[in-house]
Amino acid sequence: MSLAPVLPEIQILAERGLLYPPVSIVLVETTPNTNPEMLFLYLVHRRVELSEGEILVVSLLEDFETSLETSIVPSPLIAKFRGTLEHPRIHYRFFEKTDEMMRALELHYKDASFIYVYMAPPFQEVEVAVGKVLSFIRRIRSVITRTFGLTLFIDATQAKTMQGRELEYLADIVFELVESGEGSPVSVIRVKRTKYQPKPDVSIEYSIGREDIVMQVVRSI
Repeated sequence: MSLAPVLPEIQILAERGLLYPPVSIVLVETTPNTNPEMLFLYLVHRRVELSEGEILVVSLLEDFETSLETSIVPSPLIAKFRGTLEHPRIHYRFFEKTDEMMRALELHYKDASFIYVYMAPPFQEVEVAVGKVLSFIRRIRSVITRTFGLTLFIDATQAKTMQGRELEYLADIVFELVESGEGSPVSVIRVKRTKYQPKPDVSIEYSIGREDIVMQVVRSI
Protein backbone atom coordinates (compact mmCIF):
# COMPACT_ATOMS: atom_id res chain seq x y z
CA MET A 1 0.00 0.00 0.00
CA SER A 2 1.39 3.39 -0.98
CA LEU A 3 1.86 6.05 1.67
CA ALA A 4 -0.13 9.29 1.54
CA PRO A 5 1.51 12.71 1.16
CA VAL A 6 1.89 14.80 4.30
CA LEU A 7 0.34 18.21 4.91
CA PRO A 8 2.89 20.98 5.53
CA GLU A 9 2.67 22.79 8.85
CA ILE A 10 2.02 26.15 7.18
CA GLN A 11 -1.57 26.18 5.94
CA ILE A 12 -0.91 28.71 3.15
CA LEU A 13 1.45 26.22 1.50
CA ALA A 14 -1.18 23.48 1.58
CA GLU A 15 -3.72 25.89 0.07
CA ARG A 16 -1.24 26.49 -2.78
CA GLY A 17 -1.09 22.75 -3.44
CA LEU A 18 2.24 22.02 -1.78
CA LEU A 19 2.37 18.64 -0.02
CA TYR A 20 5.36 16.86 1.47
CA PRO A 21 6.22 13.36 0.23
CA PRO A 22 5.56 10.56 2.74
CA VAL A 23 9.28 10.38 3.53
CA SER A 24 10.54 13.94 3.47
CA ILE A 25 13.59 16.00 4.33
CA VAL A 26 12.80 19.68 4.88
CA LEU A 27 15.58 22.25 5.20
CA VAL A 28 15.05 25.76 6.60
CA GLU A 29 17.92 28.20 6.09
CA THR A 30 17.74 31.06 8.57
CA THR A 31 19.27 34.52 8.78
CA PRO A 32 19.77 36.82 11.80
CA ASN A 33 16.91 38.95 13.13
CA THR A 34 14.18 36.68 11.74
CA ASN A 35 13.13 34.93 14.98
CA PRO A 36 13.87 31.40 13.70
CA GLU A 37 13.32 29.98 17.19
CA MET A 38 9.67 31.01 17.17
CA LEU A 39 9.10 29.63 13.69
CA PHE A 40 10.69 26.36 14.75
CA LEU A 41 8.34 26.08 17.75
CA TYR A 42 5.39 27.03 15.56
CA LEU A 43 6.14 24.19 13.12
CA VAL A 44 6.42 21.71 15.99
CA HIS A 45 3.13 22.94 17.44
CA ARG A 46 1.36 22.61 14.09
CA ARG A 47 2.71 19.10 13.53
CA VAL A 48 1.14 18.00 16.81
CA GLU A 49 -2.18 19.34 15.54
CA LEU A 50 -1.87 17.79 12.05
CA SER A 51 -0.34 14.36 12.55
CA GLU A 52 -0.38 11.29 14.74
CA GLY A 53 2.71 9.56 16.04
CA GLU A 54 5.68 10.46 18.19
CA ILE A 55 7.64 13.65 17.51
CA LEU A 56 11.28 14.05 18.46
CA VAL A 57 12.43 17.66 18.94
CA VAL A 58 16.18 18.14 19.15
CA SER A 59 18.08 21.38 19.69
CA LEU A 60 21.81 22.04 19.65
CA LEU A 61 23.02 24.99 21.75
CA GLU A 62 19.56 26.57 22.04
CA ASP A 63 17.60 25.49 25.12
CA PHE A 64 13.98 26.20 24.25
CA GLU A 65 12.58 25.10 27.61
CA THR A 66 14.77 27.57 29.49
CA SER A 67 14.16 30.42 27.05
CA LEU A 68 10.38 29.92 27.28
CA GLU A 69 10.43 29.71 31.06
CA THR A 70 12.51 32.88 31.40
CA SER A 71 10.84 34.90 28.64
CA ILE A 72 10.67 38.56 29.67
CA VAL A 73 7.48 38.97 27.64
CA PRO A 74 5.07 36.34 28.96
CA SER A 75 2.09 35.92 26.66
CA PRO A 76 -0.50 33.35 25.57
CA LEU A 77 1.85 32.41 22.69
CA ILE A 78 4.74 31.66 25.06
CA ALA A 79 2.39 29.61 27.23
CA LYS A 80 1.15 27.73 24.15
CA PHE A 81 4.67 26.79 23.04
CA ARG A 82 5.61 25.78 26.58
CA GLY A 83 2.63 23.45 26.57
CA THR A 84 3.68 22.10 23.16
CA LEU A 85 7.05 20.94 24.50
CA GLU A 86 5.22 19.24 27.39
CA HIS A 87 2.78 17.39 25.08
CA PRO A 88 2.86 13.61 25.68
CA ARG A 89 3.76 12.89 22.03
CA ILE A 90 6.63 15.39 22.04
CA HIS A 91 10.07 14.23 23.16
CA TYR A 92 12.25 17.31 23.57
CA ARG A 93 16.04 17.05 23.95
CA PHE A 94 18.58 19.87 24.32
CA PHE A 95 22.27 19.21 23.70
CA GLU A 96 25.49 21.15 24.00
CA LYS A 97 27.59 18.55 22.17
CA THR A 98 27.14 17.17 18.68
CA ASP A 99 28.00 13.58 19.61
CA GLU A 100 25.27 13.54 22.27
CA MET A 101 22.75 14.87 19.78
CA MET A 102 23.70 12.26 17.20
CA ARG A 103 23.35 9.44 19.74
CA ALA A 104 19.80 10.64 20.46
CA LEU A 105 18.94 10.71 16.75
CA GLU A 106 20.36 7.23 16.22
CA LEU A 107 18.51 5.89 19.24
CA HIS A 108 15.08 7.37 18.60
CA TYR A 109 14.57 7.91 14.85
CA LYS A 110 13.01 4.47 14.40
CA ASP A 111 10.28 5.32 16.92
CA ALA A 112 9.53 8.87 15.74
CA SER A 113 7.17 9.79 12.91
CA PHE A 114 8.61 13.30 12.72
CA ILE A 115 11.89 14.81 13.87
CA TYR A 116 12.68 18.51 14.19
CA VAL A 117 16.32 19.51 14.57
CA TYR A 118 17.40 23.06 15.42
CA MET A 119 21.03 23.83 14.57
CA ALA A 120 20.74 27.51 13.68
CA PRO A 121 23.26 29.11 16.08
CA PRO A 122 26.34 30.00 13.93
CA PHE A 123 28.95 28.31 16.12
CA GLN A 124 31.78 25.92 15.29
CA GLU A 125 29.97 23.07 17.06
CA VAL A 126 27.15 23.49 14.57
CA GLU A 127 29.55 23.20 11.62
CA VAL A 128 30.55 19.77 12.93
CA ALA A 129 26.90 18.83 13.48
CA VAL A 130 25.85 19.65 9.91
CA GLY A 131 28.34 17.13 8.52
CA LYS A 132 27.24 14.40 10.92
CA VAL A 133 23.55 14.99 10.27
CA LEU A 134 24.28 14.82 6.56
CA SER A 135 25.83 11.37 6.99
CA PHE A 136 22.87 10.33 9.14
CA ILE A 137 20.39 11.34 6.41
CA ARG A 138 22.30 9.52 3.68
CA ARG A 139 22.25 6.33 5.71
CA ILE A 140 18.64 6.24 6.92
CA ARG A 141 16.75 7.62 3.95
CA SER A 142 16.84 4.51 1.81
CA VAL A 143 15.74 2.19 4.64
CA ILE A 144 12.67 4.07 5.90
CA THR A 145 9.43 2.57 4.58
CA ARG A 146 6.86 4.44 6.69
CA THR A 147 5.63 8.02 6.91
CA PHE A 148 8.56 10.04 8.22
CA GLY A 149 9.58 13.68 8.21
CA LEU A 150 12.87 15.29 9.20
CA THR A 151 12.97 19.09 9.42
CA LEU A 152 16.32 20.85 9.88
CA PHE A 153 16.95 24.48 10.79
CA ILE A 154 20.45 25.71 9.92
CA ASP A 155 22.05 29.13 9.61
CA ALA A 156 22.28 30.40 6.02
CA THR A 157 26.07 30.64 6.32
CA GLN A 158 26.16 26.86 6.76
CA ALA A 159 24.10 26.45 3.59
CA LYS A 160 26.96 28.01 1.59
CA THR A 161 29.46 25.34 2.62
CA MET A 162 30.05 22.13 0.69
CA GLN A 163 28.10 20.16 3.31
CA GLY A 164 25.30 22.71 3.28
CA ARG A 165 24.98 22.47 -0.49
CA GLU A 166 24.77 18.70 -0.24
CA LEU A 167 22.04 19.06 2.38
CA GLU A 168 20.16 21.24 -0.10
CA TYR A 169 20.58 18.54 -2.75
CA LEU A 170 19.21 15.84 -0.46
CA ALA A 171 16.29 17.91 0.84
CA ASP A 172 12.86 17.53 -0.74
CA ILE A 173 12.10 21.17 -0.05
CA VAL A 174 14.30 24.09 0.98
CA PHE A 175 12.96 27.23 2.64
CA GLU A 176 14.85 30.42 3.32
CA LEU A 177 13.94 32.76 6.14
CA VAL A 178 14.90 36.41 5.56
CA GLU A 179 14.13 39.89 6.86
CA SER A 180 11.42 41.78 5.04
CA GLY A 181 13.33 45.01 5.68
CA GLU A 182 15.98 46.33 8.01
CA GLY A 183 14.58 46.69 11.49
CA SER A 184 11.19 45.25 10.49
CA PRO A 185 9.46 42.93 12.99
CA VAL A 186 8.13 40.95 10.02
CA SER A 187 10.11 38.12 8.43
CA VAL A 188 9.59 36.38 5.10
CA ILE A 189 9.54 32.64 4.34
CA ARG A 190 10.40 31.76 0.76
CA VAL A 191 10.40 28.43 -1.03
CA LYS A 192 13.95 28.24 -2.41
CA ARG A 193 13.63 24.92 -4.23
CA THR A 194 11.60 21.72 -4.35
CA LYS A 195 12.66 18.34 -5.66
CA TYR A 196 9.40 16.51 -6.21
CA GLN A 197 6.94 19.05 -7.65
CA PRO A 198 6.95 22.53 -9.21
CA LYS A 199 8.01 25.24 -6.77
CA PRO A 200 5.01 27.30 -5.66
CA ASP A 201 5.48 30.97 -6.46
CA VAL A 202 4.65 32.28 -3.01
CA SER A 203 6.39 34.17 -0.24
CA ILE A 204 4.89 34.30 3.24
CA GLU A 205 5.26 37.08 5.79
CA TYR A 206 5.23 35.99 9.38
CA SER A 207 5.16 38.03 12.55
CA ILE A 208 4.87 37.23 16.22
CA GLY A 209 1.61 38.21 17.82
CA ARG A 210 0.64 38.04 21.46
CA GLU A 211 -1.47 34.93 20.97
CA ASP A 212 -0.15 33.31 17.80
CA ILE A 213 2.20 33.46 14.83
CA VAL A 214 0.55 35.51 12.08
CA MET A 215 1.10 34.29 8.49
CA GLN A 216 0.03 35.98 5.27
CA VAL A 217 0.99 35.89 1.62
CA VAL A 218 3.27 38.72 0.51
CA ARG A 219 1.28 40.96 -1.78
CA SER A 220 3.13 42.48 -4.73
CA ILE A 221 2.27 46.07 -5.64
